[in-house]
Amino acid sequence: MHALDIDTFPLSGLRLIEASAGTGKTFTIAALYLRLLLDAEPALGRDLDLRDILVVTFTEAATEELRERIRRRLRGAADAFAAGEAPGDDPVLQGLLARRDDHADCARRLSEMLTRMDEAPIHTIHGFCHRTLRENAFESGSLFRAEFIADEHHLRRALAEDFWRRRFYGCSEAYARWVRSEWATPEALLAAVKGYLDRHRLRVIPEPDDDALAALEQRFEATATRAAGLWREAGDEAVARLHEAAASKVLSASASAYRADRLAALRPLWATWFDAPHLPLPAGFELLTPQTQAGHVLKAAARRGTEPPAHPLFDACGELAALAAELAGARRIQVLHDALDCLREGLRERKRAEQVLSFDDLLTTLADALRGPHGSALADAVARRHPVALIDEFQDTDPEQYTIFQRIYAGREGCGLFMIGDPKQAIYSFRGADIFTYLRARRGTPADGGRFTLATNWRSTDSLVRGIDALFRRNPRRFIFDQGIDLPAVTAAGRADERPLTIDGATPTGLRVWFHERGEKERTIAKGRARERLAGACAARIAGMLASADAGRARLGDEPLRARDIAVLVRSHSEAEAVKSALDARGVASVHHSRESVFATEEARELGHILHAVAEPEDEGLLRAAVCTRLIGLSAADFHEALRLGPPWEARLERFAGYRERWDRRGVLPMLHTLMHEEGMIRRVFALPDGERRMTNLLHLGELLQEAATEHYGVTALLRWFQEQLDDPGAAGEAAELRLESDAELVKIVTIHKSKGLQYPVVLLPFIALGRAPDDAAAPLFHPGDDELVLDLGSAELDAHRAQAYREAMAEELRLLYVALTRASHRCELAWGRYNDGEHAGLAYLLFPPPDPDGAPPVAELPDDDAALRAPWEALEAEHGGIVTVTALDDGGGDAGTPAAVGPPGRGQALALDGHVRQGWRLSSYSGLLTSHAGQLIEQPDHDAGDEAEPAAADTPGEGIHAFPRGARAGTFFHRVLELADFTDPDDLAGHVARLLPAYGFDRDWAATVTGHLSGVLATPLDDSGVTLSALDRGQRLDELAFFFPVRDVGAAELDEALPEVGDGRRPALTFGRLQGMLKGYIDLVFEHDGRYFVVDYKSNHLGGSAAAYTPARLARAVAASRYDLQYALYALAVHRFLRSRLPDYDYDRHFGGVRYLFLRGMTPAQGPATGVYRERPPRALIERLDALFSGDTEAA
Repeated sequence: MHALDIDTFPLSGLRLIEASAGTGKTFTIAALYLRLLLDAEPALGRDLDLRDILVVTFTEAATEELRERIRRRLRGAADAFAAGEAPGDDPVLQGLLARRDDHADCARRLSEMLTRMDEAPIHTIHGFCHRTLRENAFESGSLFRAEFIADEHHLRRALAEDFWRRRFYGCSEAYARWVRSEWATPEALLAAVKGYLDRHRLRVIPEPDDDALAALEQRFEATATRAAGLWREAGDEAVARLHEAAASKVLSASASAYRADRLAALRPLWATWFDAPHLPLPAGFELLTPQTQAGHVLKAAARRGTEPPAHPLFDACGELAALAAELAGARRIQVLHDALDCLREGLRERKRAEQVLSFDDLLTTLADALRGPHGSALADAVARRHPVALIDEFQDTDPEQYTIFQRIYAGREGCGLFMIGDPKQAIYSFRGADIFTYLRARRGTPADGGRFTLATNWRSTDSLVRGIDALFRRNPRRFIFDQGIDLPAVTAAGRADERPLTIDGATPTGLRVWFHERGEKERTIAKGRARERLAGACAARIAGMLASADAGRARLGDEPLRARDIAVLVRSHSEAEAVKSALDARGVASVHHSRESVFATEEARELGHILHAVAEPEDEGLLRAAVCTRLIGLSAADFHEALRLGPPWEARLERFAGYRERWDRRGVLPMLHTLMHEEGMIRRVFALPDGERRMTNLLHLGELLQEAATEHYGVTALLRWFQEQLDDPGAAGEAAELRLESDAELVKIVTIHKSKGLQYPVVLLPFIALGRAPDDAAAPLFHPGDDELVLDLGSAELDAHRAQAYREAMAEELRLLYVALTRASHRCELAWGRYNDGEHAGLAYLLFPPPDPDGAPPVAELPDDDAALRAPWEALEAEHGGIVTVTALDDGGGDAGTPAAVGPPGRGQALALDGHVRQGWRLSSYSGLLTSHAGQLIEQPDHDAGDEAEPAAADTPGEGIHAFPRGARAGTFFHRVLELADFTDPDDLAGHVARLLPAYGFDRDWAATVTGHLSGVLATPLDDSGVTLSALDRGQRLDELAFFFPVRDVGAAELDEALPEVGDGRRPALTFGRLQGMLKGYIDLVFEHDGRYFVVDYKSNHLGGSAAAYTPARLARAVAASRYDLQYALYALAVHRFLRSRLPDYDYDRHFGGVRYLFLRGMTPAQGPATGVYRERPPRALIERLDALFSGDTEAA
């Protein structure tokens, strides 16, 4: 490639200009535009007017920026020609003045054209296509009066529903079951294909084979019939062999394998399925197959040569499982193929019938026209009107865009097509951008004289330019597809170095790496924990830099470093929120730039409630939902008072009826403005956390509603449109992207995609080394060649195609890394460490290149020790010097301290509090009383912190429920199941278990074991009366009962002395100091039986590997060790006070039945209350003493 010299750049033909980050791409476009106006005649045989030069870019904002930059360039040139001299730092103007003798004429021409800048065809690609189709309707064959629509989601949804009805309503019940297991609704099916509807050159493989599918259906039916017969003949015998193999230590009896209770729970499911075989297969069916059995043979049995049990049923089930997978895949291929074809064709027909065009249609219609019979005439017309085209951001092109410009300009004399972009910054494949199309275009330009590069970086310091260059040159295959994506050498112009970043008078290196060391026993750092710590370290670092700036130690040139000079780049909204929260905690104000949709915000959801209430003001249910939103903010007390008094509520009903009338008469936006004023929303929203952000979202939503009202007439239609946007926020497009709520001096939090084209003095990349493992369940989308895109739904080459798709994803990950690193002008700081899935990060690929990226997915091979992980960075510094500094990850910010003022300037100061706040008053809980501090501000239901008791026994291996994972998550899961389940309905319990297992991170294979055991828990007598939970209906129980009562100056010693000893009397002493304030808690269950009320608390503690570990003596020791005696005493007191206030004839001895602490793992119906059930009825004297103690009645206490 040739280094571009604007003075000598050829102004005709096909030319490709690759502009690395910071090398002045927009400056170059403006300079070439000026040359085309003044210098075109020798190359093109004619002078050009600004109407002759087409400039195309990809966003409306970019078109306005380019128009302004060109305008300024022409203004400067007109002034220079009028004065007869150019500025000394402008070689382009100097060259033009030297070549032209007619300075006065040039000045006149440029000045005249400046008055017509609005005529300059500077368009987005869609704007260019729209104008071309409109002006060439005959040649293009486009509709004369087509209406343009920005959103076609409603058309797609209607077509998906049509397809669903036609395809599935007449199918068999068995086939319908399979469909529902794959796509529960038409919307789910549409979601599965919508990402491919705009890929017009997409080829889907393999092609459906109806004959093969019919044969598969027959084979499956025949094999299923044979297996069902074997089940009826010998199913019991086959299952018995599995039990025997597990009992004799041949097969694993683990939770996910052949444990006895799991087999017992699965057997009726299998029996039901074999009565009417169909897809999908029933739960646990794989246990009946020889393949699964072979995989669960225990090692000791394998060493002995013991084979898994054999049975004809197992062989048939193995054959059936393989056929089921093959059949489901073939059906899926057929349905998705048909859905894609139907929706594509249906969209074309529907839009033509309704005479509408979408954004995507503009491109495809013009490209098809250029390929059609009148294509030559159309291309001639466009080329005559615009003999030269400059295409900005060409790396983000796609096949249709390239087709358009290639057919207009390729091989045409007297014309020029200049494609300007940087393939290293091609990061928009999710929008359809295609780097392979760029590479094809690159090969289509002459290698000698057709390809140019910009060789000077005007943005960054020398240290940063050299550091980024050295980092990428570590890997010879730095961008994976290296045939066509170069890393041209660039040199720093020195502008950034003239205004250096200095800390304590010294200029730091351009790159700084925060090395995140692993814990002593960590092989990799979990991503969740890493994200939290990295966000905190990032916030600490920023606070430290700004504190140093306040002290005069951190400067940018002659000025202090400011918050607006710092940007944090992230990948996702969740990462941005983590950083923003960490910055808020340190008092550092920030603003989030994002491509997230405003329809995905809380304000959008709440506005939806308000709009529905306005639309139907007579519906009090809708109004109640609206006034309880944060936007209107009616408190529970105010809400209750308004309903109780009547007139205030009636006045609100009348106001909402008035809003509806205003909506009908004046439109949605005037109505919203009135509502916001009369309901006090503006003041209330600004008082909320992130109030400015929320108000920006609210005003943005109002504008979008007003705009949509021009297409969706009437209140009902507009509400339907708004709900569609809420259901699918991503479909709303660029217009719905979150707007910047403030441009004040704030730290910027920006997604990497949004940051493209921007620059900041200091950039932090806290999460750049967190990789993402590929989704092996997703169908791979890949390019077998430059001009083809393939979706593989399950071909024979699926694995190879997954590897190719991964290579393409990693290549884009590397380009995203390049964009992120090159946003900084002075310093870029990033974190590095051995994170879980870190081998999938682009940074890992650069630092530790895989040996053979062509033969396998290019996954980095990361070392296990931290010294080796640091080595590449140290080698870069040793080899190049002055480019990178490696420091330990510092949560304290290094320069420490909180900046004196980092919020927006000009804000008022909060008033000083001159009142008195009692320091001793606090809100506490049972948990708080145990931890010797003020307690949790928000007490959550007690769901077992872990396995506190009997540590020696906790490691005893067990089976069944005793092998279920332990810890707080398990406790929360059990509590949630028992809270939601109907104790009288076994199917309801099973449904909640199946749904909640994956929700809490547990394998679905536990379903049978957990359901079976909890069914036993519900059937276990809780005392000698025989009462069981399974006998309780919803009317007899209160779940998660919250209590809240005052405490008047109670000390730990007093409370400890009041509580009787439990078990052997060994229990830790309470040490919480004195408590005055409020005590809050949650009781798992309070139930009524025979007129008496019982307190139940569920415990998931693991005390041993069988029910024998849960005897009364063992339970008493566990209760004492964990101070559950305090907990149940507080719960009993809370229920005592509750019943006393509700029952007119309440008597503790008659009405309170006692407490039952249910250690779930140890409960069995056979043992009854003898194992797993801790029973206690605190004496009446104790409850009355505690009642007096907490009430401050020291004499009674």
